[in-house]
Amino acid sequence: MTMYAANNICKGIVKFAEAGVVCLGGLISNSRNVDREECLIVELARQLGTQMIHFVPRNNDVQRAAIKRKTVIDWDSSCSQTDE
Repeated sequence: MTMYAANNICKGIVKFAEAGVVCLGGLISNSRNVDREECLIVELARQLGTQMIHFVPRNNDVQRAAIKRKTVIDWDSSCSQTDE
C-alpha cells in the first residue's frame, strides 16, 4: 500500500513539475522490514524516472519513542536511529 500511495503522490508531483512549480528529487524509504524492500523501492524509483535518496532502516526505538510522545533524539540520544 505504501508503494501505491508513493506512486500516486509522485504522479501528482510530476503534473506540477510540468508547470515548473516543483520537481521530484527522489524517494526516501522508511523501512517496514518487508522482503526485498530496498530492491522494490529502487525499482519503483527507476520506473518513476527518479532515484532512491536514502533507505531508513527499521528500528523499534522509533515506536518506543512515539509511545512516550517524543522524538528518538529526545527519548534516547544515544540510539543508533538518531543518525537517521
